[in-house]
Amino acid sequence: MVTISEIKVGQEIKNEFDGITRELLRQYAKVSGDTNPIHTNDAVAIKAGLKGVIAHGLFSFGFITKLFEDYLNQERDGKIIEISVEMRGMIRVGDLLITKAVVSKIEGKRVFFDVTQTSITYVDIKDKEGNIVKQFEAGERGYI
Repeated sequence: MVTISEIKVGQEIKNEFDGITRELLRQYAKVSGDTNPIHTNDAVAIKAGLKGVIAHGLFSFGFITKLFEDYLNQERDGKIIEISVEMRGMIRVGDLLITKAVVSKIEGKRVFFDVTQTSITYVDIKDKEGNIVKQFEAGERGYI
């Protein structure tokens, strides 16, 4: 249970998700109604100038609301009043998606957060001689 008296400026909440797959993006496209093929079809994504499918913007945004819903115990400990976002990058299959919120100020019963999402794209694992031991999709497709 979260109480406002326990929340401090600078406090951080965080979530990491390491399960972004093509199948998950297909399922999201189906349930969201956003069937733009750049999210589900590599050939179409490549024709659009991408190197493979990318996640839906609202897919990654959903992890922001999930972070707060979990923190607020499904709104039993508080309510989300407003969220505004700027989408600046792409999330790819195989990425690690990190969502972090830091308390920036507290005014009465309102708590304000600065939220960032970062993705880590796994490319290659190399041995000491520089030989590729394991290559991830991003390395195969030349994402980086």
